[in-house]
Amino acid sequence: MGEFQDIRDWLNEQIEQKDFRKLLGGLLGDLCSVETIPAKDLAATAEREKKVLALIRQALREHGPNGRFEPVPIAGGITEHPAYSFPYYAGTTEAYEGRHNLLFFWDTARKIAGAPGIAVNAHIDTVAPYLEVSTEGETVYGRGACDDKSGCVAMVGALHLLRRIQKRFTVVPGSDLTFMFVIDEEMGGNGSLSLVLDKELKSRYRTLMVLECCESQIHPANRGALWYQVSIPRRSVSQPILLAMEIVRELENEGAAIKAESDHPLFPEKPVQQSQGVLGPFGEHPSRICAYIELEVGTGTSLDRITRSLEQGLRTYVNRYGDKSMVLDSESGKPKVERHYSIEPLEGGFRLAIWGCSGHMAAILENDNACTKAAFLIEQILRTDPEVEIRFPGAEVPDPLLLEGGQGFLPTHTLEEIERRIEAAVQRACRRYADGSPIPPVTVGFEKLHNDSFDGDPDSQAVRDALMAAESVGIEVRRPVVGWTASCDARLFVREHPDLTVLTSGPGALRYAHSDSEQISMKELARSSAMLALFLLIHSGAVAGP
Repeated sequence: MGEFQDIRDWLNEQIEQKDFRKLLGGLLGDLCSVETIPAKDLAATAEREKKVLALIRQALREHGPNGRFEPVPIAGGITEHPAYSFPYYAGTTEAYEGRHNLLFFWDTARKIAGAPGIAVNAHIDTVAPYLEVSTEGETVYGRGACDDKSGCVAMVGALHLLRRIQKRFTVVPGSDLTFMFVIDEEMGGNGSLSLVLDKELKSRYRTLMVLECCESQIHPANRGALWYQVSIPRRSVSQPILLAMEIVRELENEGAAIKAESDHPLFPEKPVQQSQGVLGPFGEHPSRICAYIELEVGTGTSLDRITRSLEQGLRTYVNRYGDKSMVLDSESGKPKVERHYSIEPLEGGFRLAIWGCSGHMAAILENDNACTKAAFLIEQILRTDPEVEIRFPGAEVPDPLLLEGGQGFLPTHTLEEIERRIEAAVQRACRRYADGSPIPPVTVGFEKLHNDSFDGDPDSQAVRDALMAAESVGIEVRRPVVGWTASCDARLFVREHPDLTVLTSGPGALRYAHSDSEQISMKELARSSAMLALFLLIHSGAVAGP
């Protein structure tokens, strides 16, 4: 009891130490200053990843315990696995030459009989667009600041604290530890999948904690996520944009139906989201909410007439999704959306710009999807003026026109069922658009991220130990324990190793992930590092809680 209290009190002191928070902030700033968005230039992608992993390796050499590093190439055999995701950014399966994950092993000298080996996992890649790193006070801003380079820094911070605990209290973890710094989580998880299939590596751990932007809550379950890509051939459709808008509305309806059917005790708030990320030239990523659409509306109507249509369409949209122009952003104090749309005359018609508010698709209720909004506005325009032409500005429609987005789902539905329902929704929209004419040859693909959902035991020993560690360092744990409302690499380990206990935790808030204001405070990061260090000691049996 006394040993636990002494270590707990010391950790709480370290959370408040400026030097410790400065160490974390400096490393996070360095990591975020390197763009790690996987790109078609694979040589440049590999070099950027190596730079980030070298920074982590250097930090652990300077501040961590004596351990060993192992760069692990991505296994070629993963392409045959059902969970493999085609590396779409590269356009080829030969995307991993010269690229690797980084493992750090700390083999304890004081193994405790029966104590489970423990692994911790976080990813170094991010989504587009890149955001320059900056610091205001003790808050770091930039792409990856909370998703997920902060998770990598929390691992380094925990190891730094464990090294100091070893020196100060002569206490070390009671089982071997494995730390995984992985690539390609955002595009589907191939980095972690390669490690999942390594049987020798798996023999080192029976408990795994995946660090993501969870506000340091403890989650034994994850929501699933499926990205889809709808391909509309331009030459076989008179107005591909209108068909895309029809498909968006039908997907939204199907997503609402899936949500209504979802009922699971670990997901009481039903975090089931349908979100559009990319339409043709607009948007950056399937799981990043589309924040801007610009279109041209042809002649055949007046400005007053089209404005009335837009206002009516907006009322329909707002009644269903809420008015984010009336919601203030917690950071800036400004409305989430300062204006929903603008319409102005131009030669040959009108320019229509539609705004939303971007962020992670799992935070869609807090944000605003411009692509979905556009579907409602255009629907009303066409009800009033069915012959009007809708086109992209200043350029031909891409061929094919691609619509990309994501559907979140719970363990109440299988991944395969969600795929079937999305495809059926797209075909319903095509038949409605055709209205008796030949149905357009639209295809639906799921080659990108396809994460199954999973549920674990909310009362496992690992959950109880993690809750104890979190509360001991001042984290306000929300009870009852529930599943995480987003998806991550955790599901890969659960699927391949049903005997494994898998938790998701980590610093940072999901509302900032993939957003234009991605950020994290160093006090939160310090607290998460302390929580992880204490969890590793408790769960490995090195210290007994109160």
